[in-house]
Amino acid sequence: MAGKLTYNDFVVLRKPFESKRQSPSNLAAILLLGIPFLWLFYYLTFSIAAEMTVFPNVEQMKNIQFSFTLIISILCLLFSVPTIYKKLEWVQYVINTLFSQLLFCVYPFLIALYILGEQDSASLESLMNFTYMALAIGIVIFLVTCVRFYLLLRKGAYREGGSKDRVRNRF
Repeated sequence: MAGKLTYNDFVVLRKPFESKRQSPSNLAAILLLGIPFLWLFYYLTFSIAAEMTVFPNVEQMKNIQFSFTLIISILCLLFSVPTIYKKLEWVQYVINTLFSQLLFCVYPFLIALYILGEQDSASLESLMNFTYMALAIGIVIFLVTCVRFYLLLRKGAYREGGSKDRVRNRF
């Protein structure tokens, strides 16, 4: 297939919206109910896991994460209001993606790093090496996933009746 991707190439990706599983009102409820969990993870990360770690710059990371968590929380509150999310549904979806990545990726990753930094055998050099390797592996996985997704789109896997449509219909 030569040329640009069309709407038909993405049709299967719209099904969660059309079925109302990922409707703006459902996303609003998730954002609103998720705010306490976001702050719980912030507390667990910086008040418990980071308490005895030798990992460097914990205070700076705590301040940055506080600001980011506060901003995401405010945006979650704003985009839980129907008059706001109905005007900017795509922004609500982006905020939901940022929220879920912060809650399920960033905080657990930091907790794991800080717990590793509490071990008697943990040195600053080994912690930094591990962090750089983990981030590099994460970037490689992200890039491979992006390329794979693009190739599947080009092959028509996300078209109506395509391979991904058949798999999703089974579930």
